[in-house]
Amino acid sequence: MLFALLSINVGKMSLRVVVIAVLSISALSVGKDVSMRVIGGQNATGPIPYQAFVEFTAENGTSWPCGGSLIAARYVLTSATCTYAATKASVILGAFDLNDQSENTRQTFNVSSIIPHQEYNEDVLLNDVALLQLDSSAVINDAVQVIPLADASQADDTLQDQIAAVSGWGKTSPFQEGYSTYLLNGSVPIIDVRICETAYYDLVRRDRHLCSRNVDESVSMCDGDFGGPLVINGTLYGVQSFNIAGCYVGFPSVYSKITFYLDWIEENILVNL
Repeated sequence: MLFALLSINVGKMSLRVVVIAVLSISALSVGKDVSMRVIGGQNATGPIPYQAFVEFTAENGTSWPCGGSLIAARYVLTSATCTYAATKASVILGAFDLNDQSENTRQTFNVSSIIPHQEYNEDVLLNDVALLQLDSSAVINDAVQVIPLADASQADDTLQDQIAAVSGWGKTSPFQEGYSTYLLNGSVPIIDVRICETAYYDLVRRDRHLCSRNVDESVSMCDGDFGGPLVINGTLYGVQSFNIAGCYVGFPSVYSKITFYLDWIEENILVNL
C-alpha cells in the first residue's frame, strides 16, 4: 500500500486522540513522531518532479518528516497538521533515495515562512493545509516541476471512481520503526466521500475533503506521507490529511480538497511574494 495513518509527536504536549466508534485517529502532539507512509506502494522509478520531502523541527530539536507538493517556484503545499509545533523546516526537491547524497537531481531549501491555514483545527484536523515559502526559487527542470492545481470549476466534482496517484517516503508497515528511504508511489480509487463521513463522522466534510480506499486493501497512506500529493492526470486534487490510527490498510484515507482552498492559496502566495 501507499499510506497509512498519522501519528505525530513534537515535544511538550500530550497526544490528542479522537475516538470514533471503534476507530481511533491520532492527531498531533508536541513530542511524537510526525510521519506518514505509502503502504503497499512500490518504488518510484526516480524523482517525482512535484514531490517534496519536508523535515519539520520543533523548538526542542525534535524533527519529523512529511510530504508536500511544489505548486509554485517558491511554494510547497503541505498539511497544516505537519506544521504543528514546528519552528523551522527544510525541503528537498528532485529526490528519490534520501540516503543518496550524490543525487544530482536534488535541490535543497530552508523554509523562510511556515503558513498554516488560519482556521486549522488540530483537534479535528479541519482546514488541514499549509504553505511553505522557500528561501529561494526552485530551478525548474526535468526532475523538479510545478504541478498544476485543480480548477475552481471542479469544486462540485466528487471525482468518484477516478484513479489517483499517491506518493511519499512514509512507513510501509504499521510496525516499521523508521521510514522508507526510497520514494514510493501507488494508485488509489476515489470513493464516495459519504463513506468517510460514516467512518469518521464530523471529521469529514463533503465540500473540503476527498476520500480513497482500495477494495483489495492494497494501498494506504501512513506516517511520513501526510501533506503529500493526491494527483489525477497530472493535476493536484488533494493533500494527504489523515487515516485510521496505526496505518492499517482497508480504512478510508482522507485528503484536503484543493478546490476548496484555491482562494486561500492564491491570497497567501500574493501576500508573501
